[in-house]
Amino acid sequence: MDVYTPAGAPALLSNFGGGDPTFEGHVNFKEISATLIETIGDFELRFCRTVHPVETYAIRILASAQTVVYTADTGPGRSVTDFAWGANLLIAEASNQQGSKETASLHMSAREAGQMAAQAQVSQLALTHILPGLDPKVSIEQAAQEYRGEIHATSDNLRLMVY
Repeated sequence: MDVYTPAGAPALLSNFGGGDPTFEGHVNFKEISATLIETIGDFELRFCRTVHPVETYAIRILASAQTVVYTADTGPGRSVTDFAWGANLLIAEASNQQGSKETASLHMSAREAGQMAAQAQVSQLALTHILPGLDPKVSIEQAAQEYRGEIHATSDNLRLMVY
């Protein structure tokens, strides 16, 4: 199984095997970089470094002229916004309902995710990474202050059409 990771992660992740020799040889770590373009079947994958103190990458997946971008953990920033340009679906982390200064370099608020979606001119926005205890409807309302397109809050078993 191929596992895509930032540099240094394979050493950390190899500990998940817990010394069990059956884990070895079953995982092939592939290092992510901003220049990596990977093809898996009909899917083309590209990566972009996010605004986060721990090395983290957004992913852009293209298949059959449809594009999905997942921001991963990120604070607001131009690089990820540009990377998401024109996507059919932007899955954006929106951990906060109010952009607190303490987490500005770590995670976006719902409103910031809406700003990113509007600036990137994406077709749909799906808010994810909403912290437990927060009302997803409030996150959608805050994102809608900035973005006029279709907005979803992710949940277990959610299925979205990419168009």
